[in-house]
Amino acid sequence: MIKKFYINYYYKDTFINYQVFNTPYGGPRGKALLAFEQSEKEPIDHVQYLYYLKKKFTRYFHTIEWVRFHRFIDNKKHFAVAIMNVKPFIEARQTFYEQRNLITRETGWYPLIMGSKARNYLAKIDKKSINNNKSILKKLDMKYIRSIEEIEDSGTCIKINFETGNLILDVGFNCYHCVDNMTKIIFISHFHQDHSGSLMTILEKHSIPIVCSLPTYNSLCYIIDIVQKHNPAKKKTIRNKLEKNILIIMPNDSIKTEHGLELSFLETYHCPGSIGIKITDNYKQTIIYWGDLCLNNGFLNYSKAVKNIIKNEKEKRNNKSIFILDATFVKKNYDNIPYTQTPEEILELVKPGREIPNVWFISKQAETLIYLFLYFFNITKKVFGYPKKIFLDNKLITLLQSIWTPYSKKILDAIDPFLKSQYLKQKTNFIESHRIYPLKDVILKNLPKTENIIGFYSEKHFINQFDRFNDFERKKIYENSRFYLIGELASNKYTDLQQKIFKLNPISFEKLSSADWLFHSNQNDIEDIIRWAIDFNNISFILFHNRTDKLNQFIAENKFNNKVKCFNHKIYL
Repeated sequence: MIKKFYINYYYKDTFINYQVFNTPYGGPRGKALLAFEQSEKEPIDHVQYLYYLKKKFTRYFHTIEWVRFHRFIDNKKHFAVAIMNVKPFIEARQTFYEQRNLITRETGWYPLIMGSKARNYLAKIDKKSINNNKSILKKLDMKYIRSIEEIEDSGTCIKINFETGNLILDVGFNCYHCVDNMTKIIFISHFHQDHSGSLMTILEKHSIPIVCSLPTYNSLCYIIDIVQKHNPAKKKTIRNKLEKNILIIMPNDSIKTEHGLELSFLETYHCPGSIGIKITDNYKQTIIYWGDLCLNNGFLNYSKAVKNIIKNEKEKRNNKSIFILDATFVKKNYDNIPYTQTPEEILELVKPGREIPNVWFISKQAETLIYLFLYFFNITKKVFGYPKKIFLDNKLITLLQSIWTPYSKKILDAIDPFLKSQYLKQKTNFIESHRIYPLKDVILKNLPKTENIIGFYSEKHFINQFDRFNDFERKKIYENSRFYLIGELASNKYTDLQQKIFKLNPISFEKLSSADWLFHSNQNDIEDIIRWAIDFNNISFILFHNRTDKLNQFIAENKFNNKVKCFNHKIYL
């Protein structure tokens, strides 16, 4: 039950939400135990605690968003923890953080200081609609896969044709016409617009089960809110249609229809919330589609997991198994950058015990910034004894909080292989951490000179903020900094952006544009996995997400023959 504590009794619109639990919370407890060892005070009443904070910290009390009181026993230890979500005011968070032991001694409650609350960004889920859509799928009468085709000029949109209907894999740009009266399911692999850009228009005209992961659903709702922010009536209509047609799935989920068609869902590695699908018909013909896929980069080597899936299909001795493989970077020309640091090498610069300057990362790809943030989060908990503050592009914070619910081990373990590799044994809530701040002008302008930070910018946000600041403000914020331009921004197409950074006289300015920073598979890794599986009798590949002439050239040069195809035309099974 959510209760309200009014900051000013006479103004009912200013209040703090609070909740009371007799259950443990999913976060770190070590510092709380140390604080309780120094205090024998019995915890005071919840309302008294809030009055205490109001009187003791009058200047900062208005910055508290939400308080969750948890009182419980764990391993014979008594806990009384007040989890406090505090708005992004540096001085307020710092003060509450530094006074934790004092607050514990005087109230009996240990304050666990967090950042802004993430729950505000989560989309509504109608369980009744989800169960209804699952029932619709179980009754599908599609039995045999007849053909596969790619819808031209549409970003990504692949149609699987059955004898009595079709299934659509992703709905990128301009593929509104791909959905017809025979379409039974739309599967969305991830939230990127070249895979989901037509969904809003399709929802206006059709009612078809939309299958995707929970992070992708949250992200799609966020995108609808942004695109339709000036048209609230249309936004409401589209959101309601999505809510009624959504079927949220997790990796390892499986749905078997009454007529024998089986849909299984797979973990994949490309961006937060990505998920793949395996379709097996009554003839034991199987199609596996990962959506966009990164086999290997500087963050994670995922090729072994993909090879295990292929090997399992080989051992099942199905009639036929076809893998639809992302080939975005086949025959792709890169700018000639002689040397690019890896994420691990850059991470060495910010390890605990090193005094470091401000570090700024700029990229066009949201997934690069999100994974980079996650990569740096743990290692920068303390630098020279103090928690390192992390600044994120405002939209990136909202996207991050829309992708993941506040720390949920079940979801994190299942949904993202990179998160598994980094956070499986961690209890830290990296979404609501008090270390996270938005890249807002007023916060950066008032940042103490002694405060060194790590910042993650989208290209547009950096340019807009750079242009708004005067020379004095730019010098104060960006001097003694390291800058990193990632991916496409490192190319010669973005000389204007690069010139802006040079004007700041950075300590260093690096361009990061190797395969270590891609979240698609590079050509060498695609060649490797195809050659590894080329002799498996029942395994073949279809390459997509690239120009047909380039893919045909790649297939011919490697003499892959009939085991590898691209979508020149409709492919019959």
